Amino acid sequence: MPAGYADLHLHTTASDGMQTIPELVRRAKGLSFSCIAVTDHDTLSPDLSLPVESIDGVEVISGVEIKTEFDGIRGELLAYFVDPSSRELGLFLSRMADARRRRMERMVERCREETGVPIEMAEV
Repeated sequence: MPAGYADLHLHTTASDGMQTIPELVRRAKGLSFSCIAVTDHDTLSPDLSLPVESIDGVEVISGVEIKTEFDGIRGELLAYFVDPSSRELGLFLSRMADARRRRMERMVERCREETGVPIEMAEV
């Protein structure tokens, strides 16, 4: 596919997105995009096996979005062309996801305590 548009920050159902990789590829093709990057939160897509691969004529880059903090400044780091089979990266991201889940559990508990609303983690 000739050079065209790209979207380099997409999330799938593996984190907080609403679409799978095949759905994102179909949407990208419909918009004449030649490239997309899957950058889910703290997770690598189980549907990608290479740092970049062509799916139905669209280049799909394997990436990840990682929360960071330096000198009290918070942000997100977008990493591209990551190896989805990297054991070390997988372990690191698993620890990051566990920490995010624990933070969310504390927030849900605090909401219950402060509002009296019987909210459960499964609802969040």
